[in-house]
Amino acid sequence: MAKIVFERGDFITESRVVVRQGKTPAGLSSSVNWHEHMEFLYCSEGKGTVFMDDRQYPMVPNTLISVGSQVIHSVFAEEDTYFYTIFINNDFFKINGIDTKDIAFCEYAVATEELKEIILRLADAWEEKEFRLAR
Repeated sequence: MAKIVFERGDFITESRVVVRQGKTPAGLSSSVNWHEHMEFLYCSEGKGTVFMDDRQYPMVPNTLISVGSQVIHSVFAEEDTYFYTIFINNDFFKINGIDTKDIAFCEYAVATEELKEIILRLADAWEEKEFRLAR
């Protein structure tokens, strides 16, 4: 059984939202982990599987996977897999008056063109340091 790692999420405390572009090489897995923040994975290229608790979802281009707080998860890449990860600190929801107890996030979805554009614009803005949030 793989070691389960708690991901503290200190890297998202200041900004409350972090966007990262990532790659998992073919045949490799991410660490099995869990955390208290929300995580959204958008696959832009490649093929893999996301394991979440007792469920698994295909990670293929144009899919969006949401990983909730305290969900044990990992990613296995069957091919080189490129993706964007959006991390959202729970404080972001609180500051903006969003009670996450009242929200049920869909764990797996095929992204519409509009959602794909939003994710790519968010990633571009993050890279250019133009991304701002209410504090």
